[in-house]
Amino acid sequence: MPTVLIRKISAYLAADILLGVFPTAQEAEQRRDAYFAMRAQTPASDPWCEQPYKPEGLKMSDLVVSDIQGSRVSSGTVVFVISSYSEGFGQTVRRFISVHQDKAVATRQAGRLQEADSDSYPNYYRVQEATVGQLLPDDPDLQPDWCE
Repeated sequence: MPTVLIRKISAYLAADILLGVFPTAQEAEQRRDAYFAMRAQTPASDPWCEQPYKPEGLKMSDLVVSDIQGSRVSSGTVVFVISSYSEGFGQTVRRFISVHQDKAVATRQAGRLQEADSDSYPNYYRVQEATVGQLLPDDPDLQPDWCE
């Protein structure tokens, strides 16, 4: 089962950010610690330093390591992460659903989830590309593109 590293963001500002997909929780935790140390060393360079309804600066609790549904992955492999986004009351909440090794499979699955979704809030599903074992940029303008 793959593991994701997520940066929690104030839902009033943006959806949570995928920082990476890793083959093990141990590797994700090592990358979390390295990311935290980097941002703690130069907090002014953190694009998410100031957020509404949240204390300034990065806290270790903002970095979440979580197992995610999907088959085993290995470092260097390109994968596709399905996420759901719910919007309401000025907030955007992102939930990470699954990791797939095939873009077409991920795109079809996201479409099926969208069709089956009967939530009354605006809700949509997106697929994001990531390379296993690599830390993704946290700058929203440098995050990997969405797959359509």
